[in-house]
Amino acid sequence: MLKKIFLYSKVRAASLLSLAGLLILSLGSYSDTDPSVNLSTLNEPTNLLGYFGSYLADIFYQLFGVASFVIPFSFIVWSYLIYKNERLSWKSLKIISLIMAICCISVVLSRLKINHLPANGGGVFGIYLFNMSVKYLAEFQQLIIPAACLLSALFLILALGIKFTSYVKF
Repeated sequence: MLKKIFLYSKVRAASLLSLAGLLILSLGSYSDTDPSVNLSTLNEPTNLLGYFGSYLADIFYQLFGVASFVIPFSFIVWSYLIYKNERLSWKSLKIISLIMAICCISVVLSRLKINHLPANGGGVFGIYLFNMSVKYLAEFQQLIIPAACLLSALFLILALGIKFTSYVKF
């Protein structure tokens, strides 16, 4: 029965949009004093989604930092594409591109110091990938952040399904 319901593109689009909304609520109402994976407290969570939201936001911020907001943003774009076109083409490529975009954005934001986030602006992935890039590309250290910016833009274009032919006439 549930499989039959998800055959309708409107239901899939609404489900993806709801998931994006939950992620935005969780990430947007994050507090470093909420109970989480690495903080045990008797305080009630101030996160709008309660304990689930405080743990979810903490995990996302620890792993990806501020780049976590790319996930719900892409879910919103994908739900629009599903709603409009009734399907999402090249799903595997879009998911892989989204993962690569998040990693590149995390590298760019890894130097950003945000005190109330558990792992600064880039999260653990961003810090690790930046340090590995510096270690193995020491002579090109000044080019790591600009290259990560360009790669993140490229991967975001692929992940979101942006078609330049829709905007530019040749």
